[in-house]
Amino acid sequence: MSGTVSILQQFANGLKSRSEETRAKAAKDLQHYVTMELREMSQEESTRFYDQLNHHIFELVSSSDANERKGGILAIASLIGVEGGNATRIGRFANYLRNLLPSNDPVVMEMASKAIGRLAMAGDTFTAEYVEFEVKRALEWLGADRNEGRRHAAVLVLRELAISVPTFFFQQVQPFFDNIFVAVWDPKQAIREGAVSALRACLILTTQREPKEMQKPQWYRHTYEEAEKGFDETLAKEKGMNRDDRIHGALLILNELVRISSMEGERLREEMEEITQQQLVHDKYCKDLMGFSTKPRHITPFTSFQSLQPSQSNALAGLLGRQKSVQVDATVFTCISMLARAMGPSIQQDIKELLEPMLAVGLSPALTAVLYDLSRQIPQLKKDIQDGLLKMLSLVLMHKPLRHPGMPKGLAHQLASPSLTNIPEASDVGSITLALRTLGSFEFEGHSLTQFVRHCADHFLNSEHKEIRMEAARTCSRLLTPSIHLISGHAHVVSQTAVQVVADVLSKLLVVGITDPDPDIRFCVLASLDERFDAHLAQAENLQALFVALNDQVFEIRELAICTVGRLSSMNPAFVMPFLRKMLIQILTELEHSGVGRIKEQSARMLGHLVSNAPRLIRPYMEPILKALIVKLKDPDPDPNPGVINNVLATIGELAQVSGLEMRKWVDELFIIIMDMLQDSSLLAKRQVALWTLGQLVASTGYVVEPYRKYPTLLEVLLNFLKTEQNQGTRREAIRVLGLLGALDPYKHKVNIGMIDQSRDASAVSLSESKSSQDSSDYSTSEMLVNMGNLPLDEFYPAVSMVALMRIFRDQSLSQHHTMVVQAITFIFKSLGLKCVQFLPQVMPTFLNVIRVCDGAIREFLFQQLGMLVSFVRSHIRPYMDEIVTLMRDFWVMNNSIQSTIILLIEQIVVALGGEFKLYLPQLIPHMLRVFMHDNSQGRIVSVKLLNAIQLFGANLDDYLHLLLPPIVKLFDAPDVPVVARKAALETVDRLTESLDFTDYASRIIHPIVRTLDQSPELRTTAMDTLSSLVFQLGKKGYTLADEEEDPLIYQHRMLRSNQGETLASGPVETGPMKKLHVSTINLQKAWGAARRVSKDDWLEWLRRLSLELLKDSSSPSLRSCWALAQAYNPMAR
Repeated sequence: MSGTVSILQQFANGLKSRSEETRAKAAKDLQHYVTMELREMSQEESTRFYDQLNHHIFELVSSSDANERKGGILAIASLIGVEGGNATRIGRFANYLRNLLPSNDPVVMEMASKAIGRLAMAGDTFTAEYVEFEVKRALEWLGADRNEGRRHAAVLVLRELAISVPTFFFQQVQPFFDNIFVAVWDPKQAIREGAVSALRACLILTTQREPKEMQKPQWYRHTYEEAEKGFDETLAKEKGMNRDDRIHGALLILNELVRISSMEGERLREEMEEITQQQLVHDKYCKDLMGFSTKPRHITPFTSFQSLQPSQSNALAGLLGRQKSVQVDATVFTCISMLARAMGPSIQQDIKELLEPMLAVGLSPALTAVLYDLSRQIPQLKKDIQDGLLKMLSLVLMHKPLRHPGMPKGLAHQLASPSLTNIPEASDVGSITLALRTLGSFEFEGHSLTQFVRHCADHFLNSEHKEIRMEAARTCSRLLTPSIHLISGHAHVVSQTAVQVVADVLSKLLVVGITDPDPDIRFCVLASLDERFDAHLAQAENLQALFVALNDQVFEIRELAICTVGRLSSMNPAFVMPFLRKMLIQILTELEHSGVGRIKEQSARMLGHLVSNAPRLIRPYMEPILKALIVKLKDPDPDPNPGVINNVLATIGELAQVSGLEMRKWVDELFIIIMDMLQDSSLLAKRQVALWTLGQLVASTGYVVEPYRKYPTLLEVLLNFLKTEQNQGTRREAIRVLGLLGALDPYKHKVNIGMIDQSRDASAVSLSESKSSQDSSDYSTSEMLVNMGNLPLDEFYPAVSMVALMRIFRDQSLSQHHTMVVQAITFIFKSLGLKCVQFLPQVMPTFLNVIRVCDGAIREFLFQQLGMLVSFVRSHIRPYMDEIVTLMRDFWVMNNSIQSTIILLIEQIVVALGGEFKLYLPQLIPHMLRVFMHDNSQGRIVSVKLLNAIQLFGANLDDYLHLLLPPIVKLFDAPDVPVVARKAALETVDRLTESLDFTDYASRIIHPIVRTLDQSPELRTTAMDTLSSLVFQLGKKGYTLADEEEDPLIYQHRMLRSNQGETLASGPVETGPMKKLHVSTINLQKAWGAARRVSKDDWLEWLRRLSLELLKDSSSPSLRSCWALAQAYNPMAR
C-alpha cells in the first residue's frame, strides 16, 4: 500500500507544479495509471486509492494558488469517463467544478468550463438534469446585476455546453437568446468576445438542428436587431457604453450572422457581382477617376506611388544597419518576411544584399523562418539562400567550412564567406538542436547532403543530451530521402555511394532504436522509419533489430515495431513470416492465459495491428484467432477491463476486413454479441467500437437486409444512435452502417416486430454434478489376510494400514483425526519408497476431496503434505495433476499464507514431472502474475519464493517466457522493491539463461540491468553476473560482442554457473524402502503380562494396551505409523 501512496503523492506534486507542461504530464500519467495499473488491483485497494485521490483533488481545487486549481481541473478532466460513468464520482466532480466558478483567473474559468462540457458528455443518466441546472444558473448570472466574474463564467459555460451537448442545450435556446446580449454589450472586451463565441455555438446549433421548414427566423431577426442597436447613439448613451465598445460588439454579432448565412446565397451573390460589377462599379468610378487625374494639381498623389520604391530601399538599408548590432530583434526578420510577401521578386536585389549580413547574425528560429519565406516568395534567391544556410550549418555542426564533394581542402577555406567564418562555434544544446532541425526541415534540393547525414549519424545520435539525439534521429531519416529516391529510381546505374550511405545510417538509427536508454528516443526512431525505408528495412540484418524492438519494455514501441514488421512481411516473407507466426502464438497465449486485464488489452491491440499489417500471415489462421477472440467476448472476467472488450471487438473488425466472405459462417454468432454491446449504455466507448465492428462485418461479408429479419430490434438500436448520441463521429458511423445494411420494406419490418414473442420462457437449468463415488467396500483384516495370504508381510502390513487409515479419512465425522491420518499416510509413503505408487488410486481421490471440503485451518497443512507425497511418487502423480492444479487455482488467495505453501507444492511438482509440467503451466500463470503485481508480504517474501520456484521451471517456460519475464524485470528495475527480492529476480533471469533463449528479449532486459548497475551499488555483482549470461547468449547468436575466449570474466562466470547447474540437476538421492525397525521385546513382555486381570473391563484394557504396544514396537514402519492415531482413536488399534 505504501507504493500506491507514494505514487499518488507524485501525481499530486506534479499537479501542483507551476510548470504547465509538468501539470499536463502528471494528469496524463494519472489517467494512464487509472486505466492500466489500478484495474489490476483488488476492489478494496482501488476504493482506497480513489478516496485518497478525491481528497487530493478537493485540496487542489480549493487552494488559493491558481496553479494548483489548474492542476485539480486537469486531474478531473483526465478521470472523466475513465470508469464508465460512476455516478457518485461524476456528481462529486460536478460540485468541484461548480465551486471554481467564478474565479479571478480567466484561465481557470476557461479550463473549468471546458471540463464542465466534458463532464456533461460523460454524465449518462443525469446529463439532462445537469445541463439544465448549469444553463439556468449561467442565464441567471447574465440576467442579474452586473458581476464581472459571473458574467464571464456564464458565457464560457454556455459556449461549452452548446458545443458538447447540443441535444440538451437546444431545449434551452429561447432563454439563451433572451439573455446572451446582456453580455455582448458588456464594457469588458473578454466578456463580449466570450458571449459572441457562445452565440456562435448556439447559432451553429440552431442551423444544424432545424430543418428548413421548421426554422424560426425570429432568432436571427432578433440577433440582427441587437446588432443594429450597437449603431444607435441614443441606446448607447442609455447603456453607458463608449462608442468603440458598442461598435465592437455590433460588428462581432454581424460577423456571426454572416458566418452562419447560406453558402448557396453567398455563391449566387458572388456570381451576380462578377457579372454586374463592370457596369455598376468600374464604369462609374473609372470615368470620375480619369477626369480627376487630368487636372495638373492632382498628379502628385500618383507620383507618390512611384516614390515608394526608393523608400523600400531606404527601409531595407535601415534594417541592414540594425543588423550590425550583436543581438538582433526577431521583429526585424518578421519585417523582412512581410516585405517579401508584399513585394515579391521586385525587391530581389535588395534582399540579396541583406542575405550575408543576415546569415552573419547566427542561427535562430526567426532567421530560419525568414529564409524559408524568402525562398518561397523570391525563387530567384533560393540557391543563394540554400548555399549560405548550408555554409552556416556546416560551421555550427561540423565546425569547418562547407566543402562539396571533390573540392580541394584549401579551396573550401578560400571560398568561405568572411562574415560567416566569424560566427562563434556553437556547442550549446539549443544551437545544435536548432541547426539539426533546420537541416532536416529546410528544402535543399539540388545539394548533396551526404556529408551532413554521415556526420549526424556518427556524432549526434550518441550525444549525451536527449534533445540532440531526438533531433538527430529525425534529421537523419529526412536527409536519407534523396538517397532513397536515387536508389529506387529507374536509372540503369545505381549509385553505390548512396546505397552505402543509406545502409550505414539506417543501421546506426536502428541501433539507437533498440539501445537508447530513453524510450522517447527509441519511439522517435521507429516512428521516423516509415514506408520510404521498407526496401532497406526488409534486409535480414535490419529485420533482426526490429525483432528486438518487438520485445521493448514500452508498449507503444512494441506497437510501432509490430506495425513495421507486419508491413515488411510482404517484402521478405521467408525471413519475417516464421518470426511473426511465433509472435502470433505468443499474443494468443497472452490473451488466453495471462489473466491480467492490462496484458490482455495490450495483446488484443497487438493482434489488431498484426491483422491489419500482415494479412497474408493471418488468413490461414483466421479460425483459431476468431475462436480465441469470441471466447473473450462471451466469457469476460468477473470485473472486466473495458479496454479488453473494446480492443477485441476492434480486432474482429480488422479480421473481417482481411478475411472477407470467410467470416460469413461466424456472422450470426458475432451479431448476437455485438447486438448486446450496442445496447449496453454503461460504456460509450464500447458501443462506438461495437458499431464500427458491425459496419466492418456487414461490409466484408455482404450480410445485408437479412439482419433486420433475424434481429428485429436492430433498426431501432441504430436509430437510437441518431436520436440520442452527441458525438458527430458516432452519428456518422451509425448512418454508414444503416447504408451498408440496405433498404428495408416497412411492411416487412412491421411483420417482424409483430412476430417477436415478448414472453421469455423461464427455463430452469439444472446443474447436476456427477461425483465419483468412492468404493466403500472395505475389507476386514481377517478377509484381507485370507485374500492376500500369498503376499509377504512387508506388503500386507502397508495394505492393512492404508485401508484402516482411509476408512477414517473418508469419514467426515472423524475430521478431528484427519491431520494424524495424513501424517501416517505420508510416513508410510516415505517408508515404502516407490512401492507406495500402488496405493495412489486408493489415497489420492480421497486426499484431494478432503483438501476441497476441509476446514480452512488445516488446508495449508494438507497442501504441505501433498507436496511431500508428490516428492515421493514423482512422475506417477501424473493422473491426478488436473485435479491438483484445479485445487491450487481455487485456493490461491492473494496475501494469504497459503500462497507460500502452494508455491512450494509447485516446486515439488516441477521436480517430479520435469518437461511434462509445461502442460499445466498456463493455468497457474495468472496467479503468478498477480503475485508479482500485488504482493504485500513483508520484504516481498512470497515473490522471492515464487522466483526460486521459477528458477526450476527451465525449458517449461519456453512458450510463456514473454508473459513472466516483464514482471520479473520490473521487479529488479523498481528502486522501491526490497533488495532481497530484486536480487532474487536478477538471479532468476541468470539461472533461466541456461535453458532458455533470451536474445529476442535483449532490449527488455539489458536497459533495466544497466539502470540497476548505475543506481544500485549493492546489486552490481548480481547484475553483472546476469549481464554476462545474456552477453554470452547474444554472442552465440552472432551479435558483435566480446568473444568468450577473449573475455575471461564471461568464461569464468559460465563455468561457475554450469557447475552449479550440474549440482542442482543431480537432485536429491533417491531413497529405497525403509529397513525393518528394531523391536523392543522387553516392552512387549510388559504389555502381554496378564497378572491381576479379573473383570471384563480389565481384560479389555489389557487388550487395548497390548494393541498399542504391538503397533508402537512393530518392525513394520507402516504399522508403527498408526500408533499415534490409535492412541487418540481406539478402534484404530483393533
